[in-house]
Amino acid sequence: MAADARISVVIPTYNRANLLRGCLDSALAQTRPADEIVLVDDGSTDDTSEVVASYSDQIMFIQQENAGPGAARNNGAARASGDYIAFLDSDDAWAPWTLEYIAAAIEEHRPRLMLLTPQILSDPSEWRCNEKPPLDARGYPDFFAAAKRGLYCGSNVMVVDRRRMLEVGGFHPDLRCAEDQVLVMRMGIDAGFCQIVSPPLVGVLRHEVSLMESCDGIVSGLNYLIDAEHRGEFPGGAERQRDRRAYLSFLVRGLSHRLVKQGHPKEARRLYRRVLGWNLRLLRFKYLLGLPVLSVLAPKRG
Repeated sequence: MAADARISVVIPTYNRANLLRGCLDSALAQTRPADEIVLVDDGSTDDTSEVVASYSDQIMFIQQENAGPGAARNNGAARASGDYIAFLDSDDAWAPWTLEYIAAAIEEHRPRLMLLTPQILSDPSEWRCNEKPPLDARGYPDFFAAAKRGLYCGSNVMVVDRRRMLEVGGFHPDLRCAEDQVLVMRMGIDAGFCQIVSPPLVGVLRHEVSLMESCDGIVSGLNYLIDAEHRGEFPGGAERQRDRRAYLSFLVRGLSHRLVKQGHPKEARRLYRRVLGWNLRLLRFKYLLGLPVLSVLAPKRG
């Protein structure tokens, strides 16, 4: 299957009419065309439908009541026909050779799950793709083997085996944040993981939104993951417990540091305490000692 694998592009969107055209244009301007492009409108109230009208003969357009990004991606994947799903956020853009490199990595590594490398942008005009760099795609036995030391994994850089994604339940439909982390944890021991280390293939637009505007959702998502790990919901049993908890601790460390820097030490300390025992067993002494000190010294915000 790998040599002629069909790749569907699934794009969830919600009130991104002002950015959607750039996203769709990048998906359509690929050196290796997508086998299909599925756009799922998650109940937008802006001019999304008008923007999409000019692309009607090039994409599958699905409209649904607002249910969140996870539900939109699941809907798109269920309606798609490809062997693999490459997810693209509607405010991001791809390099012209993104699908070409995804197809090459699939042929070489035959992964169940693949991650791309993003480039963070302050403005879409910063995304420059004038020269085609060489591909560096690395294969691992599974996701946990690669992620135990930390790995950026968001839905906007994710390529998945469609059938396997649907088998494990897809993105958590009830979470507005960290729904993608639930999926990768569910696929953590599936044989075959690949990371395209370079070049960056996804231009990710940084939005001027404070962390605390989405803090409740992010913290709730991480708390769900921690609780699910305690309940034994993720695969691998005792043999892979250390790998699972190393990755979850990595996620918590990143968010708790950001919370402290933005002046919200109480929220950071709550997360810190939830994975304290895990970090002790993982010997993460720098974090164990540093976070409490930083949270005391950090300026407080209301």
